[in-house]
Amino acid sequence: MPRSYFDSDVPVAALATPAGESALAVIRAFGPGSIELAASCFSRPAALLASPGGRLVHGELVDPSTGQAIDEVLAAVYRAPGGPIG
Repeated sequence: MPRSYFDSDVPVAALATPAGESALAVIRAFGPGSIELAASCFSRPAALLASPGGRLVHGELVDPSTGQAIDEVLAAVYRAPGGPIG
């Protein structure tokens, strides 16, 4: 069966702000394993993985193949089933 955007058992990452140059871009990732996937390209993976829901974690987006920093970021962590504060 072909994969669909509506598959709930697949992590998804997508740009949540308009494409183009701006001061801030938002990437939304959700689904099983999405926090672990984000941690694989985050400068502080342990902090991201240990963060409770409803928190921001400061770090850098890094190229996982080189470890080189790409940009400074704030990662907002939301954990199911409680939503933003869960």
